[in-house]
Amino acid sequence: MTKEEKMMYLAAEAFMLVIWPESQIYMDEEWFQEEAILALGIENSVGCAAYFIPLKRIIDFDIDGN
Repeated sequence: MTKEEKMMYLAAEAFMLVIWPESQIYMDEEWFQEEAILALGIENSVGCAAYFIPLKRIIDFDIDGN
């Protein structure tokens, strides 16, 4: 597996912690309810509306601009 292939695999499987208010922009996406994971247990550090969001969704969102 090439380095580029490894990076693509990791990006497809990775999650990124996104805190509010940035997390709000993803909440209306149709995939959000099934794929985003509420960051429970760390609310004191990150707030009550922080989510682990698949990195591939963040990349797609930034590229597509939607």
